[in-house]
Amino acid sequence: MASDSAMILKTVNVPNYPVSFTYLDSGHLESSSYTTIFFLHGYIYHASICEPLLPLAAAHNLRFSRVAEEAGLYLALAIDALIVELGLPEEADIALCAWSLGTVFFLAILDAIHSEFVNEEMKERFRKFLRCLIVYDHAGTLGIPLLPDQTAYFPLSDPTIPDEDKTRVLEEWISSLQHDETHPHSFQKLNDKAPLSTPPATLPEIPASTKERLTHTTATTTLSELHAIEQRARPDLVGLTNHRVTYFENRRTLGKEVKKYVVYGSMSAWTCVWPAWWLEIEGKDKDNITRRMEGANHLMTWDQPSEFLTHVRWCIDHASQAGCE
Repeated sequence: MASDSAMILKTVNVPNYPVSFTYLDSGHLESSSYTTIFFLHGYIYHASICEPLLPLAAAHNLRFSRVAEEAGLYLALAIDALIVELGLPEEADIALCAWSLGTVFFLAILDAIHSEFVNEEMKERFRKFLRCLIVYDHAGTLGIPLLPDQTAYFPLSDPTIPDEDKTRVLEEWISSLQHDETHPHSFQKLNDKAPLSTPPATLPEIPASTKERLTHTTATTTLSELHAIEQRARPDLVGLTNHRVTYFENRRTLGKEVKKYVVYGSMSAWTCVWPAWWLEIEGKDKDNITRRMEGANHLMTWDQPSEFLTHVRWCIDHASQAGCE
């Protein structure tokens, strides 16, 4: 069970680099064969967005560590440093779990692991411990076309919303429960989903003092600037890089295929659901195993932490049964 000290930000230094990272850690487990989840948070809501998971992790035989993000190489080095600092047992393993725009760091981390900047001793630790990759609610950053249709609705692109209101509207839109669309792969029906009025959206209901903790960051890029950058992205090139580092390079460097799971809330906005559907339509769900989380949305780690950990546990157990040794 996580103690109060698990909620205190700790610091890990990256060996041989003038870089340090802050992280949260749910603490040691009595079992020696548990899995440590290294969680990469999103762009706006991060620092404490996964706090509800920490006291519940041990019940799922999981240790939970949230790492503050930076460049891919530094993140890979930080995760390696944490494997050492946390003293993971020989029988343990790790999984990387990224949420929202935190998924953009997946490729950077994996690419760094395969580079000459990571020495053989570090590679050996990843070879031994890394069990699987879990992408939660934003697989579009793995090379999937973000906008399948020019009519796709997104608050930051809505000309009827004043600029000063766009962040508030985006918060309501992304953290609401939206009508559960079960129609097979109809983007139009998915795009037409409307947020439910009950229960209310999560983010507007969070007290201001708590929200300040969730959004505290040193980043200076605005939401509108970030959205503009995202629109200029080349998903075809990202997709090729994704396939290279998660298939060919993993086999070359790690000597195994590391399973990748794309999990999404059935009541999330279309930006979160569509990428998983696209994988199924294109027949790419064999390399990227999709898992639908019923009744969940983009804030499942905050609203339904125990249920979220159940899905994470399923992915890890599935990877173990698939023989990802």
